[in-house]
Amino acid sequence: MFMYSSPIHNSRIKLVTSTLVLCLTLAGTLSAQNYYDHWAFGTNVHIDFTSGTPSISCNTSINSLEAAAVWSNPVTGDFIAYTSGNVVYNGQNHNVLSNGTGLTANASSIESALILPKPGGTMDEFYIFHNNITNTYWSEADMGTGTNGTVISKNNFLQATGSERCGTAPHGSDCPAYWLMISKSGNDSVAAYLIDTNGIASTPVVSSTGISGGNARGNIVFSEDFTKIGMSVESKGMYVANFDALTGLTSTWVKIGNTTNGFGSAFSPDGTKLYYTSGFGGSVYQYNFSNTTQTYIGGSGLSYLALAPDGKIYISKYGQKNLGVIASPNSAGTACAFAISGLTIPGPSTCVCRWGLPNPFHVDIGYHPVTPDTITLCPGEDTTFTTQVNGDTFLWNTGANTASIYLNTAGLYYCTIGNGDCSSSDSVYLQFVDEVEISANTVCESDTTFFTHNTSMPAANIISYAWDFGDGNTSTLATPPHVYSTGDTFTVSLEIETQTGCIIDTAIEVVVHPNPIPEFSFSNVCDGQAVELLDQLIVGSAPIVARAWDIENDGTTDYATDSVSHEYTSFGMYSVEYRAEDALGCIDSLVKQVFIHPNPEADLFVDNECLNIEHAFSDSSEIDQGTIAQWNWTFGDGSTSTAQHPTHTYALAGSKTVSLVITSDSGCVDSKSVATQVYHLPVANFSTDSVCENITAYFNEFSATQSGIVSQYLWSFGDGATAVVADPNHDYAGPGLFPVTHTVVSNFGCRDSIQKNIRIYPKPQTAFGWLNNVCQGDPLPFYDQSIIDQTTPGGDQIVSWKWVLNGKDFRTDPDPIFQTTSYQSFDVKLTTYSNYGCSTFVENTAHIFPKPKASFIQDPSCQDYPSVFESTSTVPTGLVSEWTWDFGDGANSTTEKPEHVYEYPGEYTITLDIVSNKGCVDSAFRSIIIPETPKVKFTVEPVIGCSPLRVTMRNQSFMHDGSMSYEWYVNAKLRTRETNPFIWLTNDTLEPVTYDVRLVATSGLGCVAGSKQSDAVTVLPVPKAKFQFLQTDYSMFDPSINFNNTSEHSVRWKWTFGDGTTSTDFAPQHYYERHGKYDVDLSVWNAYECVDTTHQLLVLDPVTMLYVSAAFTPNGDGDNDFWGVKGFNEGNRYNIKVWDRWGHLIIETDDMEYLWDGKLADGRLAPVGVYAYYIVYRTSDDDLKELTGQFSLVR
Repeated sequence: MFMYSSPIHNSRIKLVTSTLVLCLTLAGTLSAQNYYDHWAFGTNVHIDFTSGTPSISCNTSINSLEAAAVWSNPVTGDFIAYTSGNVVYNGQNHNVLSNGTGLTANASSIESALILPKPGGTMDEFYIFHNNITNTYWSEADMGTGTNGTVISKNNFLQATGSERCGTAPHGSDCPAYWLMISKSGNDSVAAYLIDTNGIASTPVVSSTGISGGNARGNIVFSEDFTKIGMSVESKGMYVANFDALTGLTSTWVKIGNTTNGFGSAFSPDGTKLYYTSGFGGSVYQYNFSNTTQTYIGGSGLSYLALAPDGKIYISKYGQKNLGVIASPNSAGTACAFAISGLTIPGPSTCVCRWGLPNPFHVDIGYHPVTPDTITLCPGEDTTFTTQVNGDTFLWNTGANTASIYLNTAGLYYCTIGNGDCSSSDSVYLQFVDEVEISANTVCESDTTFFTHNTSMPAANIISYAWDFGDGNTSTLATPPHVYSTGDTFTVSLEIETQTGCIIDTAIEVVVHPNPIPEFSFSNVCDGQAVELLDQLIVGSAPIVARAWDIENDGTTDYATDSVSHEYTSFGMYSVEYRAEDALGCIDSLVKQVFIHPNPEADLFVDNECLNIEHAFSDSSEIDQGTIAQWNWTFGDGSTSTAQHPTHTYALAGSKTVSLVITSDSGCVDSKSVATQVYHLPVANFSTDSVCENITAYFNEFSATQSGIVSQYLWSFGDGATAVVADPNHDYAGPGLFPVTHTVVSNFGCRDSIQKNIRIYPKPQTAFGWLNNVCQGDPLPFYDQSIIDQTTPGGDQIVSWKWVLNGKDFRTDPDPIFQTTSYQSFDVKLTTYSNYGCSTFVENTAHIFPKPKASFIQDPSCQDYPSVFESTSTVPTGLVSEWTWDFGDGANSTTEKPEHVYEYPGEYTITLDIVSNKGCVDSAFRSIIIPETPKVKFTVEPVIGCSPLRVTMRNQSFMHDGSMSYEWYVNAKLRTRETNPFIWLTNDTLEPVTYDVRLVATSGLGCVAGSKQSDAVTVLPVPKAKFQFLQTDYSMFDPSINFNNTSEHSVRWKWTFGDGTTSTDFAPQHYYERHGKYDVDLSVWNAYECVDTTHQLLVLDPVTMLYVSAAFTPNGDGDNDFWGVKGFNEGNRYNIKVWDRWGHLIIETDDMEYLWDGKLADGRLAPVGVYAYYIVYRTSDDDLKELTGQFSLVR
């Protein structure tokens, strides 16, 4: 059931297909259901959103450079109508409506078309709003009139606009009603026209936008909850305001983002984001209302945006075969999933997008399409349906006028239900369950039988299928396949259950023919033998008409006989297919694997070996498939083996014949024989003598052999060293008893070894030391540090020493002392001797080092600044390696050129201790004076203000003693040298500007200090106040002055007109009551509350003019019935007296507006005749004047 509300009128209600009376409801739905489901735009492009996924074709008649508007059936989603602004088309057949051409529109106006349903009318009736940029017009169409629909009224003038923008939103409370929003010329205001059952309002609700200038191009768009309105303005940018759906008024308009151009825009479905392009053919941006940030989304060549029924935003691309798509417009930033070519337009190259898309119609008119109630009956049944919607009147599309309707024919039934001033609807669909037939193909056993059922009943009405295949198997599929495992006749039944509980049964008989059963036997053979294939076929229900043997299962028939004998060309696994066909066409086949075993290939390897050496026999036999299962070896000396890789040691030397026989796991055999040799061994021997460890040892070789010759000599000297010559010599690295092994190898590789010991006596390890870093004049002691290894039985020791200094014998004791007198160097040599006569010596150089000379220079600086010190110490040879500074204030340093900052001024003693690289030392000291440094401090007032800003600098710097001079810097530029100056700071930009302030103070001794405050002062920008008088002549004849506000960057204004009155309007009109000179002041404020004021002198010339009637006829005919004075004297003094011809004073008054009706004070009619008057008045120039004359009273 679906329900909707609509007012009932005296006009007829049309029921064509699913046409119903429409109405508007309150805002708040995501979008209008189905109304916007079909898009027609560009050249022939059609997008259908009814399925939820866009379906694109090129079947429309539209050819529009920019504008497009559409209208679809809210129940069925059928395409009703569309227009380019100039021509209106039928959405079903794409023909032009009768009288549907010649609508006044502009091909270059992006929103020059909008279709809206006519409140209170039928779904076939709608308004078309179109503009030619200069003016907006409306036309009316009725799809129920004529064969193709008719435009019954067109080109009705609505408003002079001057822009392209046109959008719509529902009225906040009235049903049915909505607002048509149009941007006015100059973009300074928008006009909202109320459209309801009374028609189109002639007077709009106007809201000022505050926008000045900009192009006529752009669009108007509403958020889905209709609380926000957006307007893109070419050459200006994107603007938004709040929208009151009850009044049609907007709030203050605010520019968002930083783009200076605009063309198309669209809100996200949840209203938290606004997307817009930077001009036609530009890029797309996103504005996030939650954090007021603009994000560049991307793209180029993008123009108009529209939110589609699928919740995505599509973007036009001129002349392209695709559209830009924002797939997730509710997501922030690039998460919105923008694709510049997100939707492709198929079809011919002429079917393309242009600048525009259909003007978004997101107005919920209350016509909510829901699938009608569906009633399904079994064949022959009927029923009565009663609507559950309350109402006063009922009208069914069959003509029935009660709440209930009798149903016995399938179809869709609609009811319009009246309830007071509004109406509702209900609908029901009646359908009948159809008969069902089933069918199947006839097959042989094991073939697939396909079952189908035939019925015109919609598949959605069937809730279950129950198939019984007659062989114990079942299925619940709608069209199941089934394979019978045996041949037979089977009864197959189908039971269908419908949504309404109807059960439909049907059955058929299916014949399945049994297949023949091929079978054969064979035995596997070795390569080169024939395999015998013996036929064992089992015949089915019909004679065999064909046999086929495919020996290698390659699709080729090799034999057609019963049994086959076949020899394969090589070993391997072969798939043999035996296929049989009977007279009924039933075919079956059997595939078996026949294996032709490969023959093995025997091979072996064995080396010639020496006597007593084990021979290793290696099997290298091969087989292509399978394995070798058995090995039989004979070694030529009566021995055998069955191992794959055996070993054997021969007892006698000589030539031997070795044989190998192999058998595969399939019983195939091969063999091979080879010869091998067994060689005699050589005899090794040598001689040598013991020596000191630093003396070379010599070895003499005298080995012999019976087989061949000795070809290799191998020595191992017992210390890890080796040799490969016959008579080697060797230097041992250390003393000890070493076993020497000598091995000889014959030319057949046979070898023998012998081992003997050699004694190596230890040598002394001579070494000495002395006192290092001896400075000149100090004694120089020497220390013997020699040792000898204890390796010889009975002991090893050093027994004598010999010292030589600079080539001269010095001493023979172990630890002598030498007295120095100056710095110099000595060549020292020590030789030591062991008890076995082994000796060694060592040489070295001893140095006597000079003392260094300590000195330094200094560059003292001011307090808080680094003072620099530098060592100038020297040493005759070597260098100074260590410096220890004491700066006299508890601080120290160990660098050669230190810097030190003194916290306090005063006198300090500097001490420097130095050490040379040889350890010799010296010291020096000196006094310095550190002068005082100023302490810099200041404040600035004020820290923020409007340009130009007078900033006072308050100097708080101080010193304990002495004078100071100052320099003030603003943004690194010197501005003044005063102590407490004030400085003017300006800002000529549109944004706040900050200034850094720095103060530098210098003492009388030249000590400098500074202090900087970054961003110390913020100077706000100021607007520029400017205005003009729109009139060129000013006088009291026209004292109403119009002011043209040309101020820049202002948001608030105050006018002082010089006559004691003011105004806060942007561009006011003021009426002056008197002439004179007026100083007109205009003060303007920007968003930072900074003000600028300008003034101009306005001079209103004085005017005093009096006009006295010469006669009047007070006869009551409404023509010249009164006499009086007319004129203008700005309210100055005025007095008039009137006498009759006898001199009687009959009138005296100060009221310049007084009119005499020809009656005397007692009410009697004054006599016809001539009357005299006397007027005294003061002119605008303050002159007092008199005026006399006569006038006639005529009856």
